[in-house]
Amino acid sequence: MNEGLRERIRETLVARRAGQFQFLAELVRTPSANPPGDIASVSELTAQALRDLGFGVERHPVPDDEAGLSNITNLDARHECASVLVVALGAYGDTGAAPGSSGDGWAVDPLGGDIKSGELFGLGVVSKADLVVFAHALAALRDAKPELSGTVELHFTFDGSADEHLVFDDLRKATEVVALALAEFTTPAA
Repeated sequence: MNEGLRERIRETLVARRAGQFQFLAELVRTPSANPPGDIASVSELTAQALRDLGFGVERHPVPDDEAGLSNITNLDARHECASVLVVALGAYGDTGAAPGSSGDGWAVDPLGGDIKSGELFGLGVVSKADLVVFAHALAALRDAKPELSGTVELHFTFDGSADEHLVFDDLRKATEVVALALAEFTTPAA
């Protein structure tokens, strides 16, 4: 991969960083406990963010089940090129019903999306960060306009797990690594 492409990807990521962090904070503030499984709001928020980044979104409703899980819609987005190579990235967009997720035992509101000393705190922040990293990395690659020789698909499901905090610098680094790795896999060798 040439240095010009690397630089264009990095510049795009820097320009969108505030929006990336805002999207993650909104995801944390959106209830997504599964069970009970009614997580239509977080799925819709994710779909809208993908559309705002210029991606078409496919919705895949999951049938309600006997355990009471309902209103689950998984999402797919992709950037297609004329090639048989497909890189698929998957992420979870919900949280389990973690101990203390009602707020008991938390130093912050688990759905507050509080920022302290460069860290975002909240229920599901690390698992939801994958959605943000993958979407922004793919958008940066697409917008750098390299000649691609592969397709990248994003698959977001809503039956994941719980976690508590994320350092913003880790989010920034992860997004750059994913964007550059996607560029490496999908651009023809010079």
